[in-house]
Amino acid sequence: MTQQVLILGGTGRIGTKVAADLIAHTSAEITIAGRNLISGAEASQQLGERVKFCAIDLFTGEGLKEAIAQADLVVHCAGPFHYR
Repeated sequence: MTQQVLILGGTGRIGTKVAADLIAHTSAEITIAGRNLISGAEASQQLGERVKFCAIDLFTGEGLKEAIAQADLVVHCAGPFHYR
């Protein structure tokens, strides 16, 4: 069975690097999560067919529990940087 990895903040600078490393070194299916649909579509397209995007806003938490329930591993790369 293929491992499912969820990367919170997966469309950001650190999250996309983590996703790229996971693609290079594992056979996991990867879901990158973020707030912005456009950057999510762009990042998942650049990273390849093993990556899909899921829109999640950590501020509201909408969709977070469902996404975590489907993952074997969650990597938290999101930051509060835009709120500074």
